Amino acid sequence: LRRTLVPIVKLLKEHLEKSGCSIGDKFIKPVHCDKHISGGYVRAEGIVVCSNHMNIQDEVNKVVIYELIHAYDDCRAANLDCYNCAHRACSEIRAGHLSGDCHYKRELLRGFVKIRGHEQWD
Repeated sequence: LRRTLVPIVKLLKEHLEKSGCSIGDKFIKPVHCDKHISGGYVRAEGIVVCSNHMNIQDEVNKVVIYELIHAYDDCRAANLDCYNCAHRACSEIRAGHLSGDCHYKRELLRGFVKIRGHEQWD
C-alpha cells in the first residue's frame, strides 16, 4: 500500500480507531503467500496482503479495503462469530458491496456479462 492512502482506506482506518479498535503501523502487512489468495483479515493480528499475487496498485487497494471492512465488522459487532455461517455471510456481503468488489465493471472484467445472476457465488 502506498504511503498516500486512498481516501476510503484512510476513512476506514479512522473509523476503526474511533470505534476503539486500535490499529498500528503493522496492522496491514505485505507477505509472500503459498496459496493463490489475495489476502485476508485475522482477528487480533491484522490484515495480510499477498504481495506476490498482486500486479497493480488497484488490486492492493481493493484487498485492503475489503479486509478493513471485515476488521470493522469484527470491531463493531460484539457477538460476531466468524465460525457462524450467517455472520460470515453477512460480513462477506458487506465487504463485497462496500469495497466495490461487486461493482458491475469488476464483474465485466471477470467475464460476468449477464445482469441476471450477477452476484451469485459458485
